[in-house]
Amino acid sequence: MKRGKSFWGKLRLGIVYLWRPAILAGFLGTLLYFLLWFKLGSLTGGISATEATAQQHLAVRDISLRGIFDNPLYLPYSLILYILQTLGLHGPAALRGVSAVIATASAVSFYLLIRRWHSSRLAIFGTLLFTTSSWFLHLARYADTDILYVGIVAVILTGVWLQQSKYRRLMLAFVLIASTLYMYVPGMIWFIALTGIWQFKRLIKEMTHVRWWYNALIVLGGIALLLPMGWSVARNPELIRPVLGLPEVFPSLAQILQNLIDLPVNIFVSGPKDPAKWLPSTPYLDIFSSMMLIIGIYWSLFKIGLDRIRVTYGVLIAGSILIVLGGPVSAALLLPGLYILITAGMTFMLQQWFTVFPRNPIARTVGTSLLSLAVLIAVFYNINHYFIAWPNTPSVRQTFTHKPLIR
Repeated sequence: MKRGKSFWGKLRLGIVYLWRPAILAGFLGTLLYFLLWFKLGSLTGGISATEATAQQHLAVRDISLRGIFDNPLYLPYSLILYILQTLGLHGPAALRGVSAVIATASAVSFYLLIRRWHSSRLAIFGTLLFTTSSWFLHLARYADTDILYVGIVAVILTGVWLQQSKYRRLMLAFVLIASTLYMYVPGMIWFIALTGIWQFKRLIKEMTHVRWWYNALIVLGGIALLLPMGWSVARNPELIRPVLGLPEVFPSLAQILQNLIDLPVNIFVSGPKDPAKWLPSTPYLDIFSSMMLIIGIYWSLFKIGLDRIRVTYGVLIAGSILIVLGGPVSAALLLPGLYILITAGMTFMLQQWFTVFPRNPIARTVGTSLLSLAVLIAVFYNINHYFIAWPNTPSVRQTFTHKPLIR
């Protein structure tokens, strides 16, 4: 009887403590599912020329392991496409679903990362802004490899986990798989190397706490995963440039300056003129996010000694250099870093409000409510931006005119 009472007591205690997190997780999961999968194959009516080409390759079984081995760039994306082809799935929803799956992993990684650096409330606010941003939605619901660059947040998370996690064997294996797979994404080799330098001492320490055979298995596994890259570069040395994220021909100084101007213009003033991937004449960031970004940059200047600030700026600066050079690296690489600073801006705003009203519960509630309202307005704007304004724009309709082979 005692054992039964103990069980039911623990069960009631678990329900008391876990019902709120469970409801919150269910709500956020439902929202994420709606954002990424609602009308995934039919929102635009037809498909773009790029998506039509990709679907044709899938339908005629033009993707093979040998082809992937010969040119393994964007390996994570190609492997998922190969699995879809094997299963006979090549409709628009399945094709765009590759990006949606990667986006889901990126969104979860973003929440876990922000949760370690800020409070649960700010993690929810930041993740809401990140996952509902029209920039994120365009990348997550379009059949293109640009979504892989949003996965830089998972690379940062592995570094943080390696620094803080107690599960050594699991983390070493996870770091191995994540880092080697992402080395196949053009330009990401620099960030993997920087992450290795950042966590080098910790990595060596963790490896000394596991058995030698496990370390040997880790090394052999890494070599096996990198064999396609070594084979491809040995056969075609020209691949080394895209692997490093560099252009085939370096642009002129004038072009570099133009790219340097275009990057902040796209973020704050007017995005790229590509109806397939963006709503013309609108910036990547909404007004609220832009304001929080400026505040976050201001706040971060006083916290520059923190590892998380250095890592964020390292990704933004190195990524901007690769983008400005005009290589294969997409501006999507900057998306997670910008929203990390946006979340930092919201943190600073709440901290300042709570400093002014340290003990007034009404004022503290008002401050939190106002920030929540601002976040919800930004969420509403971005959802309307993507789901209503963009697909109904004439230039967008003219872009998505290709009929899918199968729905």
